Amino acid sequence: MKEVALKTKIAVTTEGFVLLVDGYEIYPLSILPEGVEDGVELNVMFNVETYIDPPHGWKYGFPKPYDGSLFITDFLLANGYPEAELQNNLEHTSFYDRVISPVLVNGKLVIVSNKKELEMKAITETMSMLYDLPGFENMYRRFVNTLIQDQK
Repeated sequence: MKEVALKTKIAVTTEGFVLLVDGYEIYPLSILPEGVEDGVELNVMFNVETYIDPPHGWKYGFPKPYDGSLFITDFLLANGYPEAELQNNLEHTSFYDRVISPVLVNGKLVIVSNKKELEMKAITETMSMLYDLPGFENMYRRFVNTLIQDQK
């Protein structure tokens, strides 16, 4: 699991306060963080888990959390993905992140100001996990193209 800063807003509901990410209600808050007003954008640290999803992975119980402790090929094989499928489809394996929970320190949200630096750290960590993957160069190009298109 890694920590990533996400742009959020705090909203007031009939039951209290909630964190919103991309307009979706994510987590209820028992109290409003000190010095924060309703509707103000914040960069809040969240615990995020990376998932791996190879082609036809649903047949073998994927997607599954991937922590990077094993090489990708070893992880897939150890988790029931057949070697025959691995050899033909590895470069089409998908990775995505799921938000697990906000990071709390002494019961308080961790609010950060330098989101870009934290995003780059998360991207670098993810890319280092992918390094051993056959076809890495093609995947990297697709990844960079996606980032460029997201910036437009």
